[in-house]
Amino acid sequence: MNSDGIPRELNTSQRHAADHAGGHLLIVAGPGTGKTHTLAYRIARISRQLQAGERALVITFTRKAAEELKERLAKYSPQTQNKIFVGTFHSFCLSYLREHISETGLSRESDIATDGDLKALAEKLWPLEPKRQLQKKLYALMQRKTRAETSRDVEAYNEILRANALVDYDDLLLEAGKLLFRARKTEFAHVFVDEYQDINALQHALLKEFVRLGATLTAIGDPHQAIYSFRGADVSFFERFAEDFKGAAILSLPDNYRSAPNLLKASGQIVARDTPLISAVTADIYRQGRLTVYEAPTDKAEAGYVVRQIEKMVGGTSMFSRDSGRVTTTPSVARSFRDIAVLYRLNAQKIVLEAALERHGIPYQTSDDRPFAELTPIPELIALLKGLRGTGILHDVMDKLPQTAAGEKIFKDSRPAWRKNVERFVRMAKRFDHLAEFLDYLALQQPEDAIERRAENVHLLTLHAAKGLEFPVVFIIGCEQNLLPLSIEDMVSDSAEERRLFYVGMTRAKEVLYLTHARRRRLFGRWMSSPPSPYLGDIEHQLKEYDQAQPLRRRKDKPESSQLEFF
Repeated sequence: MNSDGIPRELNTSQRHAADHAGGHLLIVAGPGTGKTHTLAYRIARISRQLQAGERALVITFTRKAAEELKERLAKYSPQTQNKIFVGTFHSFCLSYLREHISETGLSRESDIATDGDLKALAEKLWPLEPKRQLQKKLYALMQRKTRAETSRDVEAYNEILRANALVDYDDLLLEAGKLLFRARKTEFAHVFVDEYQDINALQHALLKEFVRLGATLTAIGDPHQAIYSFRGADVSFFERFAEDFKGAAILSLPDNYRSAPNLLKASGQIVARDTPLISAVTADIYRQGRLTVYEAPTDKAEAGYVVRQIEKMVGGTSMFSRDSGRVTTTPSVARSFRDIAVLYRLNAQKIVLEAALERHGIPYQTSDDRPFAELTPIPELIALLKGLRGTGILHDVMDKLPQTAAGEKIFKDSRPAWRKNVERFVRMAKRFDHLAEFLDYLALQQPEDAIERRAENVHLLTLHAAKGLEFPVVFIIGCEQNLLPLSIEDMVSDSAEERRLFYVGMTRAKEVLYLTHARRRRLFGRWMSSPPSPYLGDIEHQLKEYDQAQPLRRRKDKPESSQLEFF
């Protein structure tokens, strides 16, 4: 560690980024290049140079990323922690609005709208629409609001929100932006943004206001991992950073410390058609990885193959595995369940996989497509909490919760999934002192926040949910034409983004990567027959191994018993 707090183990490019002192900076950092490591040291160094009354703002896109950065900053620069706010865009804006609520037109009792609230509002806005169309119309309206567009529908929607003392996610950004627009100065002298390729128009406008008020901006990310356009993200903001923030420097982190060289080369061939801001990422590790392509006759056979490979890697999970010969070889490296992730494009694909894992006693956890606050019976518990606000002391309110008629019924229900969610709700509550803080925390929960990385389970994740994670072993199932890229009925995605999504999945693997596909698959109640994904053909032949489906062996019939067998 040198006198500036920059670690000697940083490589040259990381050191340049951490030590840059010339105004706005964009750091282009591919997967496994030490992005968080570099950003944390840059924040720590700059925070020690803050003047009296100045603070630093660090923006991430997930709560887990914020928590990881907080842990690192506590280690690298413990003396400056009180000068740094670390959180997501929405958590910062909510905190900022709570602090300046008197300067807004919002009620002090305003709550963040839940999914149930939004559905009820949609029914008021479009009372004659069939229910199946309401969600589509609401989604389209939210997209327009995220892009800062206005329309009669958007105005009517906002009026209903305010009439019910509600704000939505976009309101947090919009109202915070209005406050900043009227401000003449800001206490945040430096603003840091992680995953900059994922920002939307409202977030971009917010950052422009901070810079107008004198803040210096550092952004870090990777345009090859831009996969959230359905949330309003626009990768063009990344590409025009130097135009938006005059005098900005652009540096890159080209050395990969995660994936084996052959895996990194294969994943790079998937996005080679994109126009990158930097040259390809280079592997800085020397172990050889393994990339296996497997074709199964059906989705059930595909799931069976995944189970067999997992059993081999962990040495078998049951006496049946050993006795039946399912596990015939000892892996060269011992694996645990948490070393393994199975990724897929759609949540519907995991149904067959879950059944196969359960049959063979393999523990697993999944990423949900809904945030925790929407899982049964959490909405009912949240409603009860709001009705028991009282003193606002969370401990007192939680004690009263089981004593209400509705609360008693909820806490006595013994259904496993129900019970699991209630127990997690109680554990979460213990981390907070005040009810308002806990309600805000629940309102800002995202599906990816539920992933417990240290749990001894195989991880079943959508490709989107896997972003930001890494595993020694990764399976990507369903590598088929209609799934990757996605094109099923009305689910048609941008081809360039689908390619980047597959790249994100591949770069989660450190040592072993399986790409599997099935000739026939049952999805949404019907059978599909699809050729392999064209992405498989983009990977050069020499980098791939092929595994073949084994024909089923017929069991030999036993000869008829005779009395002689008893002697």
